[in-house]
Amino acid sequence: MTQHVQIVLMPRIAEVRREWESNYDGDSAEAHMSHLLEGLETLKKCFADDMMVVRNIENEIQRANEWIGDHEPEESERKPRELEKVETHDEQPKSERSIFDDNRRQ
Repeated sequence: MTQHVQIVLMPRIAEVRREWESNYDGDSAEAHMSHLLEGLETLKKCFADDMMVVRNIENEIQRANEWIGDHEPEESERKPRELEKVETHDEQPKSERSIFDDNRRQ
């Protein structure tokens, strides 16, 4: 299995990353790429004994993280929160009775 992955996937690993990038729908870039990054980390563990493959995988992880950074909105680009306007009343409502009226009658 690992030989098949090495023969079929590794030569086109950059293409696979670009495919993931092109399927981005505008939501969170980090969430969009999370499964790819998890898969790349798994591959890195599987091929830990082949430094050339590990370097290629690390390169694609770095490029994916750079892409995420380029596609996440910066703090200043986010729309400020709009809070609902609340009416304030300066005067207390007038009551016919005082809260202490009941105590005076006893």
